[in-house]
Amino acid sequence: MKKLIFTLLLFAVSLGFSQSREVSELGGKLFNNKIRLNYILVHQPVNQVSYQLDRTMGFIGLNYNIPLTDWLYTGAGFHTAITGDQGGLFTLGVNLGINFPIYKNLYFDANVHFGGGGGYRSLVNGGGILYPNAGLQYKTDDFSFGVQYGYVNFFTGIQKSDNFSFFVEIPTQFRSASYDDAQKEFAINNIDPENFWNQPAVKSVQQITFDFFFPVGMSRTDASTNPRYQPIRRMLYIIGFEYQKYLNDNTFIYAHLDTMYKGLTAGFMDLFFGVGKNFIETKYVNFFAKAGIGAAGGRIYPEGGLTMYPNAGFDVRFSKNFGLSFHGGYHRAIGGTFEAFTAGLSLKYYTLSGGISDPFTTEKVKALRTQGVGISVQNQTYFDVAKFGIPDSNLQLLAIKVHYDLSKRFYVFFSIVNPP
Repeated sequence: MKKLIFTLLLFAVSLGFSQSREVSELGGKLFNNKIRLNYILVHQPVNQVSYQLDRTMGFIGLNYNIPLTDWLYTGAGFHTAITGDQGGLFTLGVNLGINFPIYKNLYFDANVHFGGGGGYRSLVNGGGILYPNAGLQYKTDDFSFGVQYGYVNFFTGIQKSDNFSFFVEIPTQFRSASYDDAQKEFAINNIDPENFWNQPAVKSVQQITFDFFFPVGMSRTDASTNPRYQPIRRMLYIIGFEYQKYLNDNTFIYAHLDTMYKGLTAGFMDLFFGVGKNFIETKYVNFFAKAGIGAAGGRIYPEGGLTMYPNAGFDVRFSKNFGLSFHGGYHRAIGGTFEAFTAGLSLKYYTLSGGISDPFTTEKVKALRTQGVGISVQNQTYFDVAKFGIPDSNLQLLAIKVHYDLSKRFYVFFSIVNPP
């Protein structure tokens, strides 16, 4: 399990390092991981609540699954509402599943998802979710799709529903080595053409974002803090994380996650997927535009959650690996009322990982330096938490934590937490 939990990102470094080891000494393992997008139609308990409630909720999921054997896999994923009036319902959980062939390209797939989360509604109460499902999957080399029957069970509340779901799955490869080889340098001299690392690297960007939302139009708060759905006319403070993967030299796809830390009662989040393009590039300055679609909500007027988020800006690159981004955009609920103009900045980290050459220029490097990354799933317990006026209550949280080594002693980390 150590090699599955702890992985390495390898990236190119400048010439001139004094090397004591050759890249031929660095072993590696290829993981054929899967990214799964699913859509679940959840029937709502309209007869068990005293307020008006849509009969169905559209629930989408993003899952990243890692094979343990030829037929067993594990992973983690998000789910969020995009239709109905449950915008702001987000969950985080872990997966365990089986997948094996039945006939040619037709496979049987079943898994159990356990996690937690919540929104502003009382339907989920504590937030714990258990989602077992099973069905059929048709696979091709480039993608697969399938249909499943499952049971969405927020076991801490009243929201429960059997359902059919649909999913699309995209294969992706990830190369790693033992964590024992982290923070080391390897020379690339006369590398064997068949060497595991003799391939193009993956160009990507990770960034921490600080955004400011300026609500306009019919943007309103939810009923729990303002019974009359009062308009929002104050600045909202947002912090987030974004991952970009380049498809070619100037076009990338991305995933973006935000949460609010000031401006409304705690609870607002958003999650976006999209595509971006760099239009003007120089050595130090880059102008870009992006368009994202996803879900948002929490502590705003009840709506479906489906949201669009186009934005544009420019980067200032002050070193090989780091830069600052300045951007502005328009955050808008589709079919809802929340909308806001946005402005912000990001700290960007540029990487080439998993190979010895630039994927678009084919330029090779002289050395590799390994970088340790750790991934863990945690249960966090907070004792005697006073919530909703009830003293002496214990709070259970499910967390996924990713830490990135700066050296052998110091690291930075990113953690996502939800209550089960």
